[in-house]
Amino acid sequence: MKRQLNIKAFTQTKRNKTDNPTSENVSINQANLSELPSTSKHYTDNHNLSLTSNSNNSMSNDSDKTLRAAVNDIGNYVHNLEIDDLKKEELLKTPWVPHSTYIFPVKTKRNLRFQLSWIKRFPWLSYSQIFEGAFCRPCVLFAREKGGKGGHQQLGALVSKEYANWKNSLQDFQLHASTSYHKLCVEKSDSFLKVNEGRSKNITEQLSIERSRQIEQNRKILLSVIKTIILCSKQEIALRGSNDFGNVMNINSFNDGNFRALLRFRVDSGDTILEEHLKNGPKNSLYTSPGIQNEIISICGNIIKSKIIQRVNTAECFSVLADETTDIGRIEQMSVCLRYYDKEDKKIREDFLEFTPAVDLTGKGLATLIMSSLQNNSINCHFLVGQGYDGASAMSGYLHGAQEYIKKDFPMALYVHCSAHSLNLALANASSLPSIRNCISIIQTVGTFFRSSAQRSEVLRTTIIETLPQTRHSTLVALCETR
Repeated sequence: MKRQLNIKAFTQTKRNKTDNPTSENVSINQANLSELPSTSKHYTDNHNLSLTSNSNNSMSNDSDKTLRAAVNDIGNYVHNLEIDDLKKEELLKTPWVPHSTYIFPVKTKRNLRFQLSWIKRFPWLSYSQIFEGAFCRPCVLFAREKGGKGGHQQLGALVSKEYANWKNSLQDFQLHASTSYHKLCVEKSDSFLKVNEGRSKNITEQLSIERSRQIEQNRKILLSVIKTIILCSKQEIALRGSNDFGNVMNINSFNDGNFRALLRFRVDSGDTILEEHLKNGPKNSLYTSPGIQNEIISICGNIIKSKIIQRVNTAECFSVLADETTDIGRIEQMSVCLRYYDKEDKKIREDFLEFTPAVDLTGKGLATLIMSSLQNNSINCHFLVGQGYDGASAMSGYLHGAQEYIKKDFPMALYVHCSAHSLNLALANASSLPSIRNCISIIQTVGTFFRSSAQRSEVLRTTIIETLPQTRHSTLVALCETR
């Protein structure tokens, strides 16, 4: 049976409202708290203070205020792990704070009570009307079950149960504020409020931003490395030296290669990002090893090849040029080139496509190799209108030559004997005539006569300058030894 409010308390509340109409109304439950039975820890499920039917009818505004206070009572959310973000923000910003006229219950023989000034002194402190004790709001909302050193200490007063030892309250509050788990919870609560108020980004966005920043940083580092490799490739200089190991930033007495020397030159020129990476970056991801160099060169080659293929397919007509030779590793290599009209530059271009090993040197095998090279690079062979090879029977034969096998599939691909090979054959045949053979021999002998002596070369140079002062040439050019 519910206990009714006594007449004295009711009339006292009415008198206060009449005497001071501008003052804040005090709810019946607040005015009568000391006379109500103490609330146990096993309170009702909704943890709301019940009011009698009479007081509900006469004091509806005060009862609403009391209900709101009970909803924001921190005691409602002890051990409650399913608190939504809006409620957490409300509890952190506008927790229930007892009125200045609130009479705190006495729980000890020494007549000690909770002091309202403690809330001002410790902003994280809240009083629970339900449990008649104090709690730490950040720890209730964000602490785990265990804390302390190593995370093995079972959390008790102020976190999982109320604190009511008013004798040593100030010392215990200060001790609690100095614990690591409390500081962590306060930091979590501050971060939570910043995220909800839009003053900071949540952890997912922060991780995404950090990942984007790291990706951008890595791209800038790779860009410096790639530009250095491209510079060496354009200038046709070797990347590696006799020894290319160890820290790139170390200046060694031996030659560690042009690539590493150019990286140091970039650092000296003000590339701070590269300098930080080479000095403090992970040793397993410096992007300077020979394997990375070869991979970057391969990627650059694929990019160039893709642009050539795009221009060839856009031209919608092209010729294929091919020739095979044995390299220093005794591997028969076929070089494949393309001749086409570049619509953007409005000129005819000849571009190298790739090297491909040749095993079957028959006409059919070579034809298959050439067509496979074109098709594997996504070149539209229906636009093939010409073929240019040497005069070897395996390439130019009209019965079983490579050009004949290709012409069967693409009739528009007419074969033309390579002009460079034709010129070489013409000169070779002309050399069989005594007069031409003697002329070439005399030219070669004269060149050798002057180049074999520094004094004769100086006399020749001086004579050329005196005789032809406008010329840029001052030496004799040797004949090609292989052609």
